[in-house]
Amino acid sequence: MEGNENVNLAFVSATHETVPEAYRKTTEGVLLNFEFEEVDDLYERLQSANLNIPLKLRDEPWGQRHFIVTDPCGAMVDVIKLIEPSKEYQEQYVA
Repeated sequence: MEGNENVNLAFVSATHETVPEAYRKTTEGVLLNFEFEEVDDLYERLQSANLNIPLKLRDEPWGQRHFIVTDPCGAMVDVIKLIEPSKEYQEQYVA
């Protein structure tokens, strides 16, 4: 990610020459999860780039603010920021 030389995530076409020939096909059902503190900013940047975002930015009661974007091969990337779970969700786990 920008500003962190220890993290690098790249999206390439399934037909790219660096992809081994036997794997040059689209994927289905693959979901990669990444925690990212600036999820709102990244969402805006990817939306502005007209990327395919099948799950729009939203808050989940179990404690995630996230969205899902797809790569050129069809794999999904779930970008997550941990947030406080809703009171109703937390109450499910109180004995």
